[in-house]
Amino acid sequence: MRWPLRRQILLPMVSVVLAAVLVVSVMNAYLASRQVIAEVDEQQADVVRTLAATNFPLESSVLKQARGLTGAEYLIATLDGAATAASSDELLQLDTATLQSHGRGASIVAKLAGDDVELIHFPAILDRRAVGGSQLQLHAFYPAKAWRAARFQAIWPPLAIGAVAIALTIAAAYVVALRVTGPIDQLQKQVTQIAAGDYRQMPETSIDDEVHRLGQAINQMAQRLADYEEEIRRSERLRTLGQLGGGIAHQVRNAATGCRLALDLLERDLESGRADIDANHESLEVATQQLSLIESYVQRLLTLGRKETRELQPIDLRQTLLDLIPLVTPTASHLGIELATSLGDLPVPMRGDAPSLQQMVINLLMNAIEAAADRRNLSGTGAVEIRLHSERPTSCEIEIIDNGSGVSEFAAAKMFEPFATDKPQGTGLGLCVAKQTAAAHGGEIRWSREQHQTHFFVTLPLLVSDVPHGEVAGSR
Repeated sequence: MRWPLRRQILLPMVSVVLAAVLVVSVMNAYLASRQVIAEVDEQQADVVRTLAATNFPLESSVLKQARGLTGAEYLIATLDGAATAASSDELLQLDTATLQSHGRGASIVAKLAGDDVELIHFPAILDRRAVGGSQLQLHAFYPAKAWRAARFQAIWPPLAIGAVAIALTIAAAYVVALRVTGPIDQLQKQVTQIAAGDYRQMPETSIDDEVHRLGQAINQMAQRLADYEEEIRRSERLRTLGQLGGGIAHQVRNAATGCRLALDLLERDLESGRADIDANHESLEVATQQLSLIESYVQRLLTLGRKETRELQPIDLRQTLLDLIPLVTPTASHLGIELATSLGDLPVPMRGDAPSLQQMVINLLMNAIEAAADRRNLSGTGAVEIRLHSERPTSCEIEIIDNGSGVSEFAAAKMFEPFATDKPQGTGLGLCVAKQTAAAHGGEIRWSREQHQTHFFVTLPLLVSDVPHGEVAGSR
């Protein structure tokens, strides 16, 4: 279960502060409530002391005056329970014995002015022996509604302050957690992007703290990885050129030999004095054709060796593939591999970067040729085929098939991951670059093993808008 750092910071802090504020608030509310009871007790004690010190008879009129001063109802009875005076005549009907059983602070219901009123009962002993009187029972009754209102007025301020303190604490803790975990979330996203091959720099935080320095370190790592990948890409291109160079060198040598023979024939005719214009013209034409062929090979190698620009423009994918076939044909022939093509007859317009697409397909073809060559060494037959499917209305598909022994378990488990290879001389970046190239063109690459053949599929989007004939780059 994922346990975000924000919660790890926020929950313990809020829990501790919440518990502290809650305890303090409840304690303050309790003390405020006790303060109200203490004030009532003090008020009643003042009434008891005043009535005990007077030497005039305690009649109902005196209790009514006390009610006007304190807001409470009063009843005086003898120790035997006989009621002698009350601030309201209805209280004389109360059973004092029952009142004594209720205890202090008990709630009772009595008739006052014809209505049932809930009262809070506070009994006391009135000792008037010092002024020539006797001991009496004094029963004070406070209206329950006013009593509860007084307690609520005393309780709600500390509870309200506690609630505000809790809200402010949660907000402050959230802000602190956000300030700490926000940059960490950004770092996590950047690291994820780096793992996916995106080495863009992340803006650094304004505060020079540990997170700021961690971001600087990650940016430095991203820059070094970008430089390292570029170096690996360059090495991959050079390795591909080296692989193609052996086969193309053979073709260049043959073309140079044909050119040399044509020039030798022309030189012999000129030295012998035989001025056969047609024969001389034919020799020069052969030499020119051979030189053009050499130039074509060299130009294709130079184009392949250039760094990918990723500048997408309308191109003819079919013609792009036709242009790269002569680059891999010599290698296939040298290894005894039969290379078949099925590219159709019609242009396949799309928006792309021809050199990077050629690099991608050449990587796939060279892998297929190497796999087929290993199979040929074992069984004597090796075949590779490249097909172009453009029947779909919005996308086309390049399919490369070889009859090699297939992908090893190690390579299959890490297919298209960078630096994953089981070849002694491989960099492990060819398929990774091919996947990135396909993605840069809005496509995808996948593979399968069917009927003892390995299939690689590159799906690319077609150019949806109508492109006038002749505006598709590379079409012939």
